Amino acid sequence: MNTPHPHTVHPTHTTPPPTADARRLRHTCATIAHAVLPPPVHAHVGDITLHPHQRDAAARLLSILAQHRVALLADDVGLGKTYAALAVATHYAHVDIVAPATLLPMWRSAIAATGATPHALISLHRFSHHAIDIPPTSSGRRLVIIDEAHHLRARTTRRYHAIAQHVVGAHVLLVSATPLHNRRADPSALFALTMGEHAPRTTAELAPLIVRHTHHD
Repeated sequence: MNTPHPHTVHPTHTTPPPTADARRLRHTCATIAHAVLPPPVHAHVGDITLHPHQRDAAARLLSILAQHRVALLADDVGLGKTYAALAVATHYAHVDIVAPATLLPMWRSAIAATGATPHALISLHRFSHHAIDIPPTSSGRRLVIIDEAHHLRARTTRRYHAIAQHVVGAHVLLVSATPLHNRRADPSALFALTMGEHAPRTTAELAPLIVRHTHHD
């Protein structure tokens, strides 16, 4: 068996420093990743600890919103859609929450628990009478959360057009436990609030915009 000479010097392998082109490439990749990938969703939102399915929903919704500006959260009743939606809201500078009047106390409690600071909390039914005058935001991204969004299936109502006007320029998070109805045109109408005539119509087109968990998942 050969033993190495005590004075044998073994060559060391070093990685050469990155070239200017390599540094530019890394910077470009990081910029693209930051723009495309959603920011991480923390396990805690205020005093609330999110369940894994809520963190998963929030992360997926952020990704969809970044690409399409509108998304539908359709988790089953009882799975905590409100807290998942507020986890999404923490990534926006300005947040409006639109919900039926009967649900506003629940939203206020959830907002207090999470420490969220929405720009406005508005009854859905107020839009049936007139558009809601919300001062324009000066900077930062704006999110509008619409709870019980299935109430907006009919495109011909005054409320539908008033809300469509209200969400111009904003990202829109639709929340509904009953997103699919007798007609495929129903969920399509929800996305038309922001996408207009480009709203998805087929199941294959709708699926990438919907996040849904069930109690059996």
